[in-house]
Amino acid sequence: KLIVRFFDPKEGRIFLDGIDIRDIKLISLRKAVKLFLSENYVFNATLYENITYGSTDVGKEKIEWALEEAAVDFLHKLPYGFNTVIGEGGINLSAGEVQRVALARALILSPKVFIFDEPTSSVDLETEDKINNAFMKLKNNSTVIIIAHRLSTARISDRVVVLENGNIKGVGTHEDLLLENDFYKRINYILLQQK
Repeated sequence: KLIVRFFDPKEGRIFLDGIDIRDIKLISLRKAVKLFLSENYVFNATLYENITYGSTDVGKEKIEWALEEAAVDFLHKLPYGFNTVIGEGGINLSAGEVQRVALARALILSPKVFIFDEPTSSVDLETEDKINNAFMKLKNNSTVIIIAHRLSTARISDRVVVLENGNIKGVGTHEDLLLENDFYKRINYILLQQK
């Protein structure tokens, strides 16, 4: 929330491409950085309007790409497809489906920086795999920051920052941290035992 300036830091500074974010116009900053929170929402509008919200002149190809990458595979099950009203006044979607609609919306916006907070917390393993594949592709053109507790997300990350109570406990690849960081090893062991 600090990076998109919902709040300014009480101390220290945050830079984006070498520029203090306080020196970037707020509208430009929020266009360049898309925050994808774990508590997602859909508007009482059509699926199409939900996915294209905040975008102008989005072509059909880009929409289809975003739907595929976000694993919005339930579209054909909706009574009116894209024109189905979802949200309070329409079809109720599961938490995982809402999460995928919000992800498709984020993908269409094509920011320079994506920040995802628990993006796969409400999806099944197959959908999680599809979304992780989308993250792998996004890394080619954007910076992708993912806040996650799932091991599968750590495995696909170029760099993992391990936090405990707001303090950095380790930085490295998933593999390096498993070898060198006792705290990370313990977290992984606990998570594997829960499966």
